[in-house]
Amino acid sequence: MIEKIKVIGFDADDTLWVNETYFMEAEDKFKQLLSSYIDPQIASAELFQTETQNMPIYGYGVKAFTLSLLETAIRITSGKLPVKILEQLILNGKEQLTHPVELLDGVESTLNFLAGRYRLIVVTKGDLLDQEEKLRQSGLEHYFHHVEIMSDKTVKKYQELISHLDIRLEEFLMIGNSLRSDILPPLELGCYAIHVPFHTTWEHENIEDPIINDRFFSLNTLRDIITLLPKEPMHIRTAGIEDLDSIMPIYDIAKQFMQETGNGNQWINGYPSREQILNDIEGKGCHVCVSDEGQILGAFYFKVEDDPTYTKIYDGEWLNGKPYGVAHRMASNRTRKGIADFCLQWCFDQCKNMRVDTHKDNIVMQNILKKNGYIPCGIIYIANGTPRLAFQKTVNVMQ
Repeated sequence: MIEKIKVIGFDADDTLWVNETYFMEAEDKFKQLLSSYIDPQIASAELFQTETQNMPIYGYGVKAFTLSLLETAIRITSGKLPVKILEQLILNGKEQLTHPVELLDGVESTLNFLAGRYRLIVVTKGDLLDQEEKLRQSGLEHYFHHVEIMSDKTVKKYQELISHLDIRLEEFLMIGNSLRSDILPPLELGCYAIHVPFHTTWEHENIEDPIINDRFFSLNTLRDIITLLPKEPMHIRTAGIEDLDSIMPIYDIAKQFMQETGNGNQWINGYPSREQILNDIEGKGCHVCVSDEGQILGAFYFKVEDDPTYTKIYDGEWLNGKPYGVAHRMASNRTRKGIADFCLQWCFDQCKNMRVDTHKDNIVMQNILKKNGYIPCGIIYIANGTPRLAFQKTVNVMQ
């Protein structure tokens, strides 16, 4: 069992989608084009030698691979290769760059399961434009809090990434198909790593010695990761239209609770309306807290965005002027304790600089915010002109 993980990094190529297969197909075409000049096995060996020499210059990816194909073809034929063959190698490279993205089995269902429980990030290497385009085409972009495209996956690069994420080494888990790039560097730092092999691996990514480390695991499929992680009693996910009928009764419960606890003036005149929550859902800002049995326990709005009502603050000041996340319309069905705490912690895990507000009569929420490290900053006025108490939580602040 892997405990206390906050961030899970996913390699992209051959972990989320098919990649090496297309390189092998391109290499086969290369050998076929040069078959009248050189033995195919020798052509492969020469290509690998060229790629290895060019890595410090070109890096990784289809463009670097295509340049190495051209260089190898020219060298092993002593420059006698017809221009038509060189043109075909370039065309093959363009076709590889525009090949449709093919997700591996179980990827999306696994990401959907993990997204509300952990911060998910992509940690890949290669050509920036190519990797960004593949992620866009994959339809997986919304699952990830951060995308890191490295020039190479070294211990130093992983150390810089983890520092940027503001987590401890033991709170990071890396998942990938390459033992050399995805597994060894994080393990050397003291992180966790899971190897999910692809049926083919680029020769450069192979290692000779077996890995013996208590923080190393090997799985047959990506979906098996669920068996290694603790089962949380609750998780957060982005709400869908189909959740609307389950969310609205939760707000009715919250409004009744407000009345019972002396806060009868915060949510009035039908606020939040069904239309409001529908807009939140369509804008991907509405999130739900769900039990492992699938019951929706709470709902709230979260996004990293500028809130116009936070532009001016009175009788105080914000802790900083940096980009921030906001949490609004937080409510629970009150069937179990700690739902608000769980939701607030999830928000802070997504953005380490959070601003929220609440009504002066909402003593319950004020206490929850203070308990969770939120600091009173002053007074803001919402769109209808009524005042709200402003709170902020960020890192490296003496409390």
